[in-house]
Amino acid sequence: MYLNCLAKTDREKRAYYKSLNILRDRAYQKLAINRIKKAINSEIDAIVDACKKAKTFSEAERNAKSAILSNNDVWKNAIQKTYEDIGLLNGKRVLREIEATTKGIGTNFEDVFLKKLPKHIKKVTAPKLKKLNIRSYAIVSNDIQRAIDDGTSIDDLADYIREYIPATYKNRERAIARTETCEAQGYSGREAALYTGLDMTKSWLAWLDDKTRTGHAEYNGETTLMDEPYIIDGDEMMYPGDSTLGAGAGNLVNCRCTETYKVL
Repeated sequence: MYLNCLAKTDREKRAYYKSLNILRDRAYQKLAINRIKKAINSEIDAIVDACKKAKTFSEAERNAKSAILSNNDVWKNAIQKTYEDIGLLNGKRVLREIEATTKGIGTNFEDVFLKKLPKHIKKVTAPKLKKLNIRSYAIVSNDIQRAIDDGTSIDDLADYIREYIPATYKNRERAIARTETCEAQGYSGREAALYTGLDMTKSWLAWLDDKTRTGHAEYNGETTLMDEPYIIDGDEMMYPGDSTLGAGAGNLVNCRCTETYKVL
């Protein structure tokens, strides 16, 4: 196994990506899924409770939307804890790999990272929550309409929602976890590289298979300075998974890309 973010040759980069992908699947993503699952279960419980209190289907839909909004603090906590869990593990890994070839790097990365993290979380959370809420509204509205079409009474609506909505949310759970894992990994890797104080360049690294976006595959190997964004299909990103500069879902959701560094 080759695990070093300073991989140079194409062979080393492929080996690095493969080993990192194993680490991501076995460790990082599991941490994210556990956090996301709790937030989703909390939201489902709130929606079901809201439907129980409704006297009409229109009231149930209004109540459910309010319940979704009331769960935003749970989502905020899940996102922050995901960044803390994955960020510290991944950031320290990147530092170890850079330090293996470059001595004299500081030892208080954890303190620096955790001090900067709340500001970053605040920046990324609002647009994430807006998108999550819109999608949740659509799911609930569709399920309530389906309940009506199936002849479900208002008294049985909560049980109907409890039965059908988890299956709809299950696909979201994995997609959200993968997306948040990519961004947390990308952000923490960048922060670790910057923490070293070394002059570096960064290079986009994609895994080339039939699941990889065309734009990401074509961008594979592109190199830029640390303070310059990657530009893919018109979207700017400082690292793979970066949502802070307004990149769209087409470049973010389920992304598996990472980046490598070169000390100048």
